[in-house]
Amino acid sequence: MLARLPLAAIPQGPESVVPARSLASYRDHRPAGSLRFVLKDGTEIHRIGILAEVYDYQTGKLVGHVGPRGRFCGRNFTGQEVELMREIARHHAGLAITEMARTVCELLPWKRANGGLKDQECRQLLEHLRNRGWLRLPVVRNSGPRGPRQIQLSEASAPQARVEGSAGEFEPLVFEIVDDRKTSQLWTELIERHHYLRYRVPVGANLRYLVRSGQSEASLLACLSWSSPAWKMAARDQWIGWNAEQRARNLQLIVNQSRFLVLPWVRVKGLASKILAQSAHRLPADWEHR
Repeated sequence: MLARLPLAAIPQGPESVVPARSLASYRDHRPAGSLRFVLKDGTEIHRIGILAEVYDYQTGKLVGHVGPRGRFCGRNFTGQEVELMREIARHHAGLAITEMARTVCELLPWKRANGGLKDQECRQLLEHLRNRGWLRLPVVRNSGPRGPRQIQLSEASAPQARVEGSAGEFEPLVFEIVDDRKTSQLWTELIERHHYLRYRVPVGANLRYLVRSGQSEASLLACLSWSSPAWKMAARDQWIGWNAEQRARNLQLIVNQSRFLVLPWVRVKGLASKILAQSAHRLPADWEHR
């Protein structure tokens, strides 16, 4: 694709300049789908996905990047930051992709409101840049069959005797945060076995509960989870009524209610609404301390 643009269209500034590569080398290894622009003064621009490299046509030297550099999961990334990701991928190819993503998060930094690393989102960004030809990542190690994780079901999640009554008979409700291997395995099994969406590995921060009756520790009634919000969700965004700028500024103030299961043998009137109400009340404090 050939186009003529005024030189003034190229943002200038020291933050745009990164180490140069030869134009001849770049032409030989230009990623598929890149766009080529030639300006009136002979400057060449090669746009690759969310970025563009600007070369001096006479010398073949890279003189900068055209912005904006890109936006992913609610964050803007500069040319320097993406160049940092390329350098890490190039010089630390022996790292696993997850470890590489954590390293990038620490250096940028890219963190959640509670200080945790956004390593899962960063891994998605690295894979996105790899798919656009902007960097190379190590080959994913073969750790088993591809596709959704296979959950091994045990007797702990098997159907039990029917439980009936009204919500008041089972109060107080006890919300147990899933934070160890045993409770995590039970929660996962119950969702996989009895929830219509089954179990999927959550993306981003999440908080899971097992809900029991305070009348009897053995009386498990429900399980639910809250997770980081989706970047865009038409029905939610329309209901809130915010614009793109307001969403970008306030998105981390909300969460998704990603799973909710009242166990199928539990037939307790008013229980679901009581669980949701109490969970929403305690959620802010638990989320901050997770």
